[in-house]
Amino acid sequence: MHGHLNSRVLSRTKQHTVLHPACSVPGVRSGTCTQTTACRAQSFPGCCLGPANLQCCASAGPSPTSAPPSPTPAPYGSFLPQPPILNPNFGSCTSVQGSYSGTCIDVSYCSGATFNDVCPGPTSVKCCVEERNSVRLGTQYLNLTVFMQLYESLSMFRATAFQPYYNDALSQILTGNPSSFEQCIRIASFTAQIGHESLGLLYMGEIA
Repeated sequence: MHGHLNSRVLSRTKQHTVLHPACSVPGVRSGTCTQTTACRAQSFPGCCLGPANLQCCASAGPSPTSAPPSPTPAPYGSFLPQPPILNPNFGSCTSVQGSYSGTCIDVSYCSGATFNDVCPGPTSVKCCVEERNSVRLGTQYLNLTVFMQLYESLSMFRATAFQPYYNDALSQILTGNPSSFEQCIRIASFTAQIGHESLGLLYMGEIA
């Protein structure tokens, strides 16, 4: 009985070790995917595939109480997110809409567009297409902290990639020098519509 149970625990431990040899909290620190009860440093959720208690255990870098990092500007005032984290992955894929080439990975590790129904694995695995078009860095209507509060399902890695593009879209609906009250109305309406249509920036295409 005990021998069989120990074999199962050892098997699961080996499986997680193979799939998650390392992890990173984008812009903050790097570490290894470890069960929270075994982590001797700080555990960060949302950075590892597996059960909820398998989190990124890391000790290097800034204090965990530090504010989330702001997007790093690229040359000439533009921004391009980090490439998707492709290890582990479930193979290559091609989106139904637009026939874009990508890689099947957990949505938390994707810094680009995601498409459904073309990848094997759990529902969190989607076809991730790397973003190759930079965006102009302008007025930051929503900082990263507020952005993540509005779209709670986004991992920090994904939110950091999306926030500059979101602010650029807001700048396009705030033309005409609107009053502060009108700005609030437009931002709230835009955010509500985008959040509803994409289910919190989870879906990038129509769901059949």
